[in-house]
Amino acid sequence: MRFKRIDVDTVRCIISEEELMENGLEVDDFLQNDGRTESFLRKIISMAEEEVGYKVQGGNITIQVAVLPGQHGYCLIILGVYGAFVG
Repeated sequence: MRFKRIDVDTVRCIISEEELMENGLEVDDFLQNDGRTESFLRKIISMAEEEVGYKVQGGNITIQVAVLPGQHGYCLIILGVYGAFVG
């Protein structure tokens, strides 16, 4: 997994399909409210804290998952409460 701090409230995580499978997940699991998925996302946030100093500022967070074309991987965007999208 590779992490990049975008701004104070936003982190990008690139994860390979292999890494996802090693954690017992498939991309479709992100569409369900499942304990395994939540546990995995908490692990990702914890890793982001260690890797790039990301801290959740409280409240809810938003996570976007995008398929990376041709790379067999995924991009997770973690947005803190202040970085949430406004529709």
